[in-house]
Amino acid sequence: MKYLNWSSEKNEILKAKRGISFEEIAYLIESGQILGIEENPGRPNQKIYIVEIESYAVIVPFVEKDNEIFLKTAFPSRKYTKRYGLKGE
Repeated sequence: MKYLNWSSEKNEILKAKRGISFEEIAYLIESGQILGIEENPGRPNQKIYIVEIESYAVIVPFVEKDNEIFLKTAFPSRKYTKRYGLKGE
């Protein structure tokens, strides 16, 4: 099983600016609460997790290595919120 990893500095920025933390995202991923996994259209060699936080789709780009999944960032997405029929409040 691959372990989830991320930058602690980036995590603090996400908490302060977006009210999202990698710890919360990791919990959702590890408990199977993933709406989808797709190729990242803008970045080769990256994929994205789509998770739901407070009725909104959150995009989480990641890089997969031999024994880890490195979470790059996280941001809310209106496009994916509509695609998955979420309320987006």
